[in-house]
Amino acid sequence: MDIKFISPGTQIFKRDSHSFQSVLDIYINQKYVLAIFPGRLSKNDYLIKYREFVNGKESRLRTPKHIHWVTDLLIKKECKPKLTNELINALLYSWNNSSSISNLNKNSIVKILKSSKVISNIDYYSKLSKYGYYDIEFLIILAELLAVQEKTNNTSAFMFRHILEKSLTNDLFSIISTATHNGR
Repeated sequence: MDIKFISPGTQIFKRDSHSFQSVLDIYINQKYVLAIFPGRLSKNDYLIKYREFVNGKESRLRTPKHIHWVTDLLIKKECKPKLTNELINALLYSWNNSSSISNLNKNSIVKILKSSKVISNIDYYSKLSKYGYYDIEFLIILAELLAVQEKTNNTSAFMFRHILEKSLTNDLFSIISTATHNGR
């Protein structure tokens, strides 16, 4: 696994005619960059965006949606159900033990990722990269960031956890409904 942290980040995100520079860029396997931007929901809120590098070209900056990563996880589960369920359970354990960050900076984010038991065991799940769209390293790092993001914005939030729990079932309707719920 090849991960590089660059701070301050180099990615630029435009919103409401303002430009924002990423706080931290996380390069994964020379294939993805996860960029962390200041958010608006709370003092330490952050937005996660990413780019892919394919055939020497980079994609536009994208916001990962729950439906994207859970669909990929379901494809992996179809091919390797036992290993994928182990990963989901590990991510649930991580979510249950994660907490909000006290400062939005490189050190806070890197500390979270370096202390992750799931990331430290990432090689165990590497076979899952053969299936679906995303590399397993990207999915696991994204999942860790989403868990902390959720806890940072609202300590009683549960959407990410709920999607992981539903992913352990084979109820496709329920999984997709949960992943696409927008609070309305």
